[in-house]
Amino acid sequence: MNNSELTTRILAIALALFLWAYVRMLHDMPEFQRVIPRVPVTLQGKPPTGLAPQLREEDRTIAVQIKGPADRVNNVLVDGVTAKVEISTIHKPGTDHLPVTIDLPRGVQLAQAPQDVTVITRALIQKDFPVTISFIASPPPGSTVGEYLIEPSTVTVEGLVGIIDKVKYVAVFVDPNEPMTDKKLLVPHARDDDGNLVEDVRVLKSAVTISMSSLTGQQVTRQVAIRDPELRNQPRNYTVTVAKVTPDIVTLSGEFALLNKQAILETEPLDVHNLKHDSTVTARIRVPPGLTVVGKPDVRVDLRVQLLGQ
Repeated sequence: MNNSELTTRILAIALALFLWAYVRMLHDMPEFQRVIPRVPVTLQGKPPTGLAPQLREEDRTIAVQIKGPADRVNNVLVDGVTAKVEISTIHKPGTDHLPVTIDLPRGVQLAQAPQDVTVITRALIQKDFPVTISFIASPPPGSTVGEYLIEPSTVTVEGLVGIIDKVKYVAVFVDPNEPMTDKKLLVPHARDDDGNLVEDVRVLKSAVTISMSSLTGQQVTRQVAIRDPELRNQPRNYTVTVAKVTPDIVTLSGEFALLNKQAILETEPLDVHNLKHDSTVTARIRVPPGLTVVGKPDVRVDLRVQLLGQ
């Protein structure tokens, strides 16, 4: 054996001893552990139609403890850990405790995490609403505005009890100053009394068709004031008065000859016999034949209730 071969063998033995020692050191080294807080829990799968599963608020994020070599554990980011719950097994409203599946990056292991989370399932309800036109900009008085055809004129809104009660109408948004020569597909939105978008409900019709109807005469607009509604059946020992009507002026659309005769608009009368406290109610506008209210066909009425003798 020459010196070159001897040197090669010695180096090979030395390298083998080094690798053995390194592996032994890793084997004997205690595992490093770390807690990843606030890992989002996501729902996967789809329950039957008409059900709305939601995680209990305190279970929407969980703490996950991981273990492994220090360099790998320390490099794990929150978005590198996923927590999933399968909800396709839910078939009725109620409370379920469902297992959580944790996915981790390679090289680390799960040390501790919640085995299950609480899912609360409530039934959805559906309610039909007429679709109305809301103008992006108010047409100036005297400007030409056509009549719009909406297909379908009624859509179904789905949501939870209590939330769907906030929906007062469904609207599509149109610019009255933009000529409409062809049909348009517009997305309907559920709105509350103040015209704000109602979250957490779903309009089951993704789009409606808007077009101009044929006109027998020129359609123009005019702003008209709203008279305070008539209050019927005053409650015993109380006096009910109108504090405010919102809006107190609306825009009417129609033929000039009809609009020119319309100085003020009435609303349907309000029955107040059950009122004992200040209240806000809705009154429908009485629109004369041949005319159309631009926007919502009703107003909000703030009522003040006072005990007699005070």
